[in-house]
Amino acid sequence: MIYRAPKIAAASGILVSATTATIHVPEGLTVRYTLDGSDPTGRSPIYKQAIRVDHGSVLKAASFNGDQRVSTIVEQRFEKVAPWPAKQVANAAPGLHCQELKGDFNQVPDWSKSIGPGHEFVATEISAPATEYLARRYSGFISIPTDEVYTFALTSDDGSKLWIDGKLVVDNDGLHSSQTKTGVAPLGKGHHEIVIEWFNKTGGSDLSVKWGAVGQKLEPLAGSAMSHTRG
Repeated sequence: MIYRAPKIAAASGILVSATTATIHVPEGLTVRYTLDGSDPTGRSPIYKQAIRVDHGSVLKAASFNGDQRVSTIVEQRFEKVAPWPAKQVANAAPGLHCQELKGDFNQVPDWSKSIGPGHEFVATEISAPATEYLARRYSGFISIPTDEVYTFALTSDDGSKLWIDGKLVVDNDGLHSSQTKTGVAPLGKGHHEIVIEWFNKTGGSDLSVKWGAVGQKLEPLAGSAMSHTRG
């Protein structure tokens, strides 16, 4: 007889304050777990509800029939990290700075190079016009309400990338129909630099960003959360 192993689900493997993990329990079995990296035994706690994790640890779980382990052991590692420090921002104004460039792209262009003149404006929302052969680069700041790990969901057609404080958080680049990819970042309360780059070759176009603290409902990135520096 083959017994199924449990499945661990966690919004993120990193945490600033605390996070939770859930375990799918195979039908007809019991799941026992440990949080100290040791292998579960017949004396380990039985999983009954979401597990709160507030320190670096290794969660291990296995299926049991009575006190006898009958499946392989699965694990999830958690690392407690310091949030990326916020930046001091002066002379801030609502919205993000947006650069727009026409061209035939197969991936997000390298905006650090001289790639020709384009249209520039202040954007109060992140969106993609129904225009072919176009690229956009949004830049500015995002306001973080409290120290925490945040999830960013980037949806695009064609490709897109999202950076926070110069670090690539979501890579959704390349030629493709509308799809969503996610990433997480540990952020301190205050302002953080954000850059979103996107391009569309032909066909449909799409671009949106949702965000929120890990484990919470994601909301569109818009309004007072976004700002840029005048000048």
